[in-house]
Amino acid sequence: MNFSPIKRNREVLIKSVPSYRFKSGTSLADWQTSARAKLSELLGLNDFEKCPGEFSILSNEKFDGYTKYEFYMKSESNYELTLSLYAPDGVDKAPLAVCLFGHPEDLALALDKTTDRGLVAGALARGYVALAMEQRSFGECYAIKDETLPDAAKRVTWAACYNSSMRSAMMGRTTIGERVWDIMRAIDVCLDGFDFIDKSNIVVLGHNGNGTAAYYAGAIDERITAVITSCGLGTWESSIARANHCACNYIPNIPQYFDMGDVGGLIAPRKLVVLGSAEDEWFPEYGLRDAYKCIEAV
Repeated sequence: MNFSPIKRNREVLIKSVPSYRFKSGTSLADWQTSARAKLSELLGLNDFEKCPGEFSILSNEKFDGYTKYEFYMKSESNYELTLSLYAPDGVDKAPLAVCLFGHPEDLALALDKTTDRGLVAGALARGYVALAMEQRSFGECYAIKDETLPDAAKRVTWAACYNSSMRSAMMGRTTIGERVWDIMRAIDVCLDGFDFIDKSNIVVLGHNGNGTAAYYAGAIDERITAVITSCGLGTWESSIARANHCACNYIPNIPQYFDMGDVGGLIAPRKLVVLGSAEDEWFPEYGLRDAYKCIEAV
């Protein structure tokens, strides 16, 4: 007998057969058009509206080898972001690297090159304009800021997305979809507001949950020319159905249509780099390899 609902749900999830899996002999363009529309629906992206003109540069400061711009943007009605853009010296048109980080954010922002997760430092060293942006429920976008809440309601940092994600679900949205929207709006603003960016060369990269956001953003937004996802990709069976993840990783109904590897087919023929670790407990290496086989087939 089984009295565990999570065990029952795992078994159903593992047995799901994705109806949008790419089939050999199918037109890639036709499949991508249909699959991208379905994925947008599942992410809840059809509910968003742009807020045009809501952008202003707050400051710019010159450093050795680069200039840092702080700017404000309105991603959607009643939701704003402050972002940092780092432009290397001596370039006329430079490619854009959208650097996604969450916790701890200082790793992605590390400009002293003391960590291989210093996304901004790595991008600048390669001649990219680096955009540093926080994802919803991380850093300054932290879901719970009310200090009057009892300690039990604040939750630990890595689970800060829980309440926000549950409320998004009530509205037919997902946190991943909200993050993808923010990425797309940030690209809009950068391309419109900074004339030194090469619009034909945009890479989005991130680690862990932000690697997942980079992956889905690349699947949805065809302006993105390359995606680098680190420790944020695997099969449902190896990851979401097995480990206890943050609430922001869950997308209602998606197993009926896609496994995570199927989504990667929407990035083809653009560039995709997937990274993983043998020590990763949430997105284990074997699940990454299985997901990549699905991507490779496309």
